[in-house]
Amino acid sequence: MSNSFNQLPLPPEQLDNLKDLGYQEMTPIQQACLPEVLAGKDVIGQAKTGSGKTVAFGLRLIDCLNVRFFAPQALVLCPTRELAGQVAGSLRKLARYKQNIKILTLSGGMPIGPQFASLEKGGHIIVGTPGRILDLIYKGRLDLSKVNVTVLDEADRMLEMGFKEDVTEIFEQCQSDRQSLLFSATFNEEIERIAQTMMKNPTWIKGADEDTPSDITHHFYEVDQHENKPEAIWNAMQEFEPKQAMLFCNTKIYCQEICDFLNDKGVVARALHGDMEQKERDQTLTLFSNESVSVLVATDVAARGLDIADMPCVFNVDLPKQTEVFIHRVGRTGRNKNKGQSITFMTTRQKNLIPTYEDLIHQPIRIKRISAGSRKKIQMPEYQTVMMAAGKRDRLRPGDIVGALTQSAGVNASDIGNINILPVVTYVALKRDIADQAVGRLSRSRIKNKTVKMRLIN
Repeated sequence: MSNSFNQLPLPPEQLDNLKDLGYQEMTPIQQACLPEVLAGKDVIGQAKTGSGKTVAFGLRLIDCLNVRFFAPQALVLCPTRELAGQVAGSLRKLARYKQNIKILTLSGGMPIGPQFASLEKGGHIIVGTPGRILDLIYKGRLDLSKVNVTVLDEADRMLEMGFKEDVTEIFEQCQSDRQSLLFSATFNEEIERIAQTMMKNPTWIKGADEDTPSDITHHFYEVDQHENKPEAIWNAMQEFEPKQAMLFCNTKIYCQEICDFLNDKGVVARALHGDMEQKERDQTLTLFSNESVSVLVATDVAARGLDIADMPCVFNVDLPKQTEVFIHRVGRTGRNKNKGQSITFMTTRQKNLIPTYEDLIHQPIRIKRISAGSRKKIQMPEYQTVMMAAGKRDRLRPGDIVGALTQSAGVNASDIGNINILPVVTYVALKRDIADQAVGRLSRSRIKNKTVKMRLIN
């Protein structure tokens, strides 16, 4: 079959929309799944983060909606609120060609009051986390009896987090003859049991491996004991000099310790873990995606489902508790035919695990010791991020910001990076060498005839 979306039974308006969104051709998982999914069949797809699976199920959700019927007709369950937000954003883009489609994001860690209000106005597609969805069902605020398509996204991660019973209870609230779609980076016995109990003769599809073995180069280093890791990380950063990197630790406390260690060394690093408030998590991810932060030190909450494109380098500071999580971590690098580096530290006691990891990466491992770095000058991030106290509620648009920066602040358009407009704040990435001066000039100007408070985030 051709890998063109034009080969699919989609409305011409959706095909035009896909073209406008930059989707030129289907990824392997889309090409394998979409004919079955659009035909209304139950499908289990093996697909890692970044493979395009949201489009593989999103086109079906949009296509089968009755827009005039304001009740939930499709449900997507995600393991984390970050993934739920990302999926909802992608679905809204896919739905642009249809008017009045309402997509609600219902996740924990967010105030429940506004979610009550949103549900009272009705919605077509629900995207959320199991705990919050179940809570809203118990409170009598969410009725899933008309849902005829369900999606379980990153099912293996959901099971790791202990959501199996919640998922089962939620799906029992939906129509019994619904179409069920399940996507997982790995297949295991638990996935098979879900298929037997929740799905009707599902088609099993394994997406083609989009990354050749040469896309990711694996480096394994031995450290005598856990306490030697910070200095080993510092030496590795001196050797590899990554423009950006993600570091994975197993605990929140150690995640913060490594982040503090790197900041003391002059590296612009931020931590990401479950103890952070949602506002702080969102800001951290924005700064990292804006290239205003060089290193993100994260627990495995960041290993899956984050809207971060391709990392030059991934560090496994700690070996994961489940070996399959290693694949999710290193899958953040070496994407889209880019070259990636994976750096893993093993204590002397963990060297007996080498055969296990050789099976995971399908190649022999030669464990080495990292040599002391040459103490090169730390490369600062290319951008700094400006936070403006105005957003969508002020009807602020990217064109307004670009216009103000180029006309009032004298900034070249090429010096402007990502612009992320949220409901009440906006984040703008500016080249580091002009950011201070630009903010000074812009703070004395007006945007859309209003004075907007702003500051650089350090």
